[in-house]
Amino acid sequence: MALLPSNLADNFLYTREAKLDLFTRQLGISPKDLPRSGRHSQRPFADRILIGYEKEQKIARFVFTDEGTRSLARFEKFLSDYRRLFDALVRFELVYLFDADTNFAEAVHLFERLFPQTFTEDFHTLCPKGPEHLLSYFKVRFRYDAATGGLTMENFLLLREGNLLYTDPEHEKLYHQWRAKPYTAESICQRVRSKSSPISFRTELLELAYPIFNYRHLPKKPPSIDSIERIGVRATVRSSIS
Repeated sequence: MALLPSNLADNFLYTREAKLDLFTRQLGISPKDLPRSGRHSQRPFADRILIGYEKEQKIARFVFTDEGTRSLARFEKFLSDYRRLFDALVRFELVYLFDADTNFAEAVHLFERLFPQTFTEDFHTLCPKGPEHLLSYFKVRFRYDAATGGLTMENFLLLREGNLLYTDPEHEKLYHQWRAKPYTAESICQRVRSKSSPISFRTELLELAYPIFNYRHLPKKPPSIDSIERIGVRATVRSSIS
């Protein structure tokens, strides 16, 4: 079984009773707004979705784990089941977890369509020319800082423009995070929006894959020792004849 990233491993509620206590007693959510689905429609939180709560920040965290499906049907069903709870919460974070980034872009677009409030003014302030431009600036700046050479005039113009545009301390923080572990332009969107929006959605890669997925890539069963010996004998015979 794949392990959760270290930044997601704490503060989880491991029983249905603990989840009910958090949302109904501590957060005052009406029982009718709790998620129910399928044949367990009478029992909230029967789907075993990972849920945690950060007491200091007072934010609930939900972790949806992609099971390797090609479509987003299961994720869309999850959002539908949890929509009333999400609407009732003041703040929450949703993490889409998978061992490949296959569905990440579509998952982001789906979530933002349902929760357009994830767009904020801070995003437009920090990314006035869009996340792709900021990411391009990071790449050129990294090459300049590393003194690797080979920069074109276009690169220098981008570097000068970026040095004038990206002066906020948050830009510096994003740059050093990117240097430590490069991420995509889509991740920049998520990181910037999560700073000011009460609703945060981000994708995250699992470093270890589920065993069920690994089995698909295992080599075919090796031949038996007897067959190897027979192959060796035939090869020896052919070489002696020739």
